[in-house]
Amino acid sequence: ERDGNVGEVEIFSLEEERQEAAKLALLDKISVALFDASIGANEPESLATIIDSTGTIGGLAASSNAWWASTETASGSMAAQGLKDLTTLAHTISKSMTDMPNLSVTTQTVYDAYEATMRGFAQFDTVRDNAVDPGIKKGGLRFKGTTCFFDENATSGTWYMANTNYVYLYVITGANFKIGPVIRPANQFADTRLIRWRGALLCSNRARQGKLTGLTS
Repeated sequence: ERDGNVGEVEIFSLEEERQEAAKLALLDKISVALFDASIGANEPESLATIIDSTGTIGGLAASSNAWWASTETASGSMAAQGLKDLTTLAHTISKSMTDMPNLSVTTQTVYDAYEATMRGFAQFDTVRDNAVDPGIKKGGLRFKGTTCFFDENATSGTWYMANTNYVYLYVITGANFKIGPVIRPANQFADTRLIRWRGALLCSNRARQGKLTGLTS
């Protein structure tokens, strides 16, 4: 590839393609880590551990600091009770409607079930100025102002609802997919570059986060 893809006959940059592939693989690794039920070595805190009614985050144990715990509600069928449970969850973790959650993430199965449930309300989207706002016609879904999306690594049957005023991903300056210099091992023609990412998922108000568990279609 190197000898036949250079100079005037170069079709694409092999090095840039390899770097992009490596970045995508690293992004997937970070996505997996963000939904881990427990924190592995050299991994950031996860949504699964932050948005939870138990456990210790920031040195504070939810068991002895109830004000610090997230709201966790066991739900069921999206069609039968999902919308009701989502509404209750959103109101529970909000502050007098002035500090509402703004981000929701779940699995594709739950996301698809939510879209199917919301299709009956889609006709109101254009005449009520986002009063219902399922967002189907815009290519995405929303719920009470939260942007909803699914992730293949999200915890099965779980809908996470977050307020990003208090939970955010912090990336250390100079370590945001920083590509290092070329390294050539002895007795090889292979060129290697290390890609460095360092960061942490932080939360300053766990009580403003919540999740539904046990959701089905």
